Amino acid sequence: MHTSQRLLFCLFTCLLGLTACLPLATATAPPPSPTPTASPTATATPVWFPPTATPTPLALSTPSPTPEWLTGIGELIWQDDFSETGGWALLETATNTIAINDNHLTLALAQPKGYLYTVDSSAIFGNFYAEITAETTLCSGGDQFGLLIRFQSPANFYRYGISCDGQVRLDRVLSGAPSS
Repeated sequence: MHTSQRLLFCLFTCLLGLTACLPLATATAPPPSPTPTASPTATATPVWFPPTATPTPLALSTPSPTPEWLTGIGELIWQDDFSETGGWALLETATNTIAINDNHLTLALAQPKGYLYTVDSSAIFGNFYAEITAETTLCSGGDQFGLLIRFQSPANFYRYGISCDGQVRLDRVLSGAPSS
């Protein structure tokens, strides 16, 4: 058989399912030898997220209330639960009200940029420590409430004010002119 017949015979038998079909050896050039290539060098693989020790959670303690540090404070010298009108100056007009009802001192001001205050003429002290519980009902933005200290006249006093948006200020009013 010639080489072309052998090749056809191999193709034919390969199609039939035979697996051992090789052409006869012929005088051909040997296949080229592979060109040597540089072997890859080993590089370190970066560890992007290295394992770390898991920290031991801290033991949580139960918080305790802040202790009272009222050292040097003497006996209670004055307290008002507003069960009686006492020495408070009360007022009722079309736009302003200062009243004592149901153990509450109420100051209501219905005019913009107005100022309303009352003092208890019986409460005169030297050095003192004050605690006040205040509650606002209709209070917004720059509205203020607070405490007058060292009140000598409507033109001379100190004013500790808290605005309804959380600002605190201390003013000195001297001869009717406030300064912060």
